[in-house]
Amino acid sequence: MNTRDELIILKLENVAYVKADGNYIEVVYINNHKLTLLLSFSKFQEMVRGVYPPSKCPFSKVGRSLLVNNAYLERVSIQKEKLILSDFQDCRFAITLNKNALKIYKNAIMKTRL
Repeated sequence: MNTRDELIILKLENVAYVKADGNYIEVVYINNHKLTLLLSFSKFQEMVRGVYPPSKCPFSKVGRSLLVNNAYLERVSIQKEKLILSDFQDCRFAITLNKNALKIYKNAIMKTRL
């Protein structure tokens, strides 16, 4: 990502999720390293679409403000309102989301896995 004052290299394959926060995004790597960037969520989504062809993009939008790397998906728990991301070794995230967003995400994942 290139800004007026910086060049920031993001290793998208290691990003667990990206969360919108107003005009900023928080990029969270699977090792829990975090970057806060002055960039809109929609602009970041455009950048990701420019990197991956649609059929190969590992990221899915969940709800209005979360972009998840499906490569790290461990569990979708609608009842507990949790999305669990993991590297299946040492790193694990539990993200609280509403049931409707989780249902939509779960159904989308099920369609791509069949």
